[in-house]
Amino acid sequence: MNVSFPPMRLAPALQRLGMMLALSMSSMPFVSHAQPAVGISFTGQPTRYLVQSEPYVVQGFGRARLGMTFDEVKAAIAADHPQVLQTREEADAVDRTRAIAILVPALAPAPGAATLSYVFGHQSQRLAAINVAWVLEGEPSAAQRDALLAAGTQLAATLVGYQWPVGSFIRGHVPGPGTLVVFSGRDAQGGGVEVRLDGVGLAMEQRLASPDAPARPAVWMPAPAGAARLRYSLVSRVERPDVYRPAAGAF
Repeated sequence: MNVSFPPMRLAPALQRLGMMLALSMSSMPFVSHAQPAVGISFTGQPTRYLVQSEPYVVQGFGRARLGMTFDEVKAAIAADHPQVLQTREEADAVDRTRAIAILVPALAPAPGAATLSYVFGHQSQRLAAINVAWVLEGEPSAAQRDALLAAGTQLAATLVGYQWPVGSFIRGHVPGPGTLVVFSGRDAQGGGVEVRLDGVGLAMEQRLASPDAPARPAVWMPAPAGAARLRYSLVSRVERPDVYRPAAGAF
């Protein structure tokens, strides 16, 4: 079985997550000219979830915990995923990080096979990021895209009920056609988590001419042609990721 593993570089994922968090203060349907022109959609937002009294702490996925060593993560993978179809290890020449990627035949809550990548920091050599991706190749049906969207809603429902620092999370941002950040947040310790969908249809909220203007109905944007993907990402540090940085004056 052939599969295209998702990118396993640490820095780009953190930069994207950090950029999305920076937009958190402009998450209302009304967007003035002084604010970033970011699309808003309530598609995929959970309507039922448990309200928690404690703050969320980004820890890991399955038995794999951020901060684990390479061998500890390999042991966690073996315990969590005994039916692994493919495994790949690689080193990134730019970030100077190591990574393990695996393909599993099934992984809740989304349907079908999933890839999981575990990225280890340059200096610490400990687990710094986990990316889980479910990809529907080709031209998925509307039902398949809806199932992927429902899975994204389920993942977001495990996050939104917790207490998050003010201004540290966003919901329903649309950075581009067919792309939806269902939830993206940063905990009090600087860890980050994101639920992101690509290749789905969504209802775009229309921006208001002024705060007092009457609400307008959402506009349905069909899914773009091509593959669809659900990605669940966790990182230990949104700011100052553990990647190689040339010494000052090296160039």
